[in-house]
Amino acid sequence: MKNIIFTAAIALLTAVPAMAQNNGETTEKPVRNISAEILGPSNLIGIHYDSRIEGNRGWGYSAGLAWGYSNSSTLFNAAEQYNIVSFVPRANYLVGKKSSKLELGFGINIGFLTGKTEYDMVRMIEKDGVMQWEYAGHVKEHRDIITYYLFGNIGYRLQPSKGFTLRAGVSPSFGFGGSHTIDALYLIPYISFGKSF
Repeated sequence: MKNIIFTAAIALLTAVPAMAQNNGETTEKPVRNISAEILGPSNLIGIHYDSRIEGNRGWGYSAGLAWGYSNSSTLFNAAEQYNIVSFVPRANYLVGKKSSKLELGFGINIGFLTGKTEYDMVRMIEKDGVMQWEYAGHVKEHRDIITYYLFGNIGYRLQPSKGFTLRAGVSPSFGFGGSHTIDALYLIPYISFGKSF
């Protein structure tokens, strides 16, 4: 599975620039930007570099680093705390000739999840002819796993050739099941602020 994820990420990062070759000539300087993204493929927050292949529309690609955190507990002395750091390559296509554009994209989130799960163990015993629960200790489990999920981007992008950029939309996200990915389709909103140059 790790080889498939690695191969998919490399293919994504190399395929988009290859699609945009124009006999070695470009007519417009590609617009690039740096942005901070909240939610969506960035889990909680991420920093991304984005570039058009040519000009300020059409095909482009981006790569970024993202971080997320999860913390939960129950009345039964169970708790989970997890951090995830992810690499997020993606390809995208911008439709529109002016600064306001429709953004369509796809990519993969490859993450390293680390954290712990704690819970009380109980067992059922018979005491004086009555079955009852007995405390059997507290368990702490540390987990480090590689995770992944695939996603799309459908949204609005305000991107002038230079200056403030804004992105907002929704990311349909899914995996192929198993313990290292999500097992359903999720629609996760995202918003991003940055600067183009």
